[in-house]
Amino acid sequence: MSKLIQVHGPLQASSQIFPEQTVPIYKIFIENNYYGLHQILRQLNISNGKILIVTDTNVKDHYLTPVSKIAAEYASVVESIVIPAGEEYKTLSTIETIYEKLIQCHFDRNDVLFALGGGVIGDMTGYAAATYLRGIRFIQLPTTLLSM
Repeated sequence: MSKLIQVHGPLQASSQIFPEQTVPIYKIFIENNYYGLHQILRQLNISNGKILIVTDTNVKDHYLTPVSKIAAEYASVVESIVIPAGEEYKTLSTIETIYEKLIQCHFDRNDVLFALGGGVIGDMTGYAAATYLRGIRFIQLPTTLLSM
């Protein structure tokens, strides 16, 4: 099964799909696994930066460790938050939990959020990334075809 890596920010890569317009809003990379993340993280140049991986209880056991290991090769700090799975956790209280972690770990606008999972995780992480410090970079790492 293909994995989709959505990168919000300027990057270059080999397999890209763009919406039908002259200037893409963001680039979408479709890969068979998360090894394409190496190229993206190299281009982000975050060796002194931090990454916060937001995931849920359904995804954690399958993907959190391998994605954390890849992230640790490129960032000086890799943190994670595991949110209970389910639409009922799509709340401002969950956003507050993400903000608290970002503040405690001194994340700034040069750091990156990863949304590791599907709809709720992507929505919550995207909202937190867009509103924390008026916006920080984030990467969506869907884990199923449906969450793409």
